[in-house]
Amino acid sequence: MEADGDRYSEPKTILQQSENKPIKQLDDYSVQDVKELLNSLNLSQYTNKFVEEGVNGEILSVLDSSILENDLGITSGLHKKKILKIVEKLIHQQDISHYMCLDSFRVPPAASEDVYQEL
Repeated sequence: MEADGDRYSEPKTILQQSENKPIKQLDDYSVQDVKELLNSLNLSQYTNKFVEEGVNGEILSVLDSSILENDLGITSGLHKKKILKIVEKLIHQQDISHYMCLDSFRVPPAASEDVYQEL
């Protein structure tokens, strides 16, 4: 989703990492990672407050509109939506990544049949 000549674009370093790099889990985001995320969303005016409050990925994942406004000073409804939407995407991506990791440990059906035949 882009507007105003690429004024808004999703952070490629976070949501579209190359296939050979593991995707960083939201809970593993440092305060610096959250700051970079805000910068990538063109919301750098909030970075000082996020750093001051020590907002890392674990905290970011549980923020709601009320906390964004009352504790972090974000009064713009659109800015709050932008942050909440990217957090939602990162959580969804984390869930998919976790599932794919678990899925890679499955024993292929043919291999499991061979094991049963040998028993």
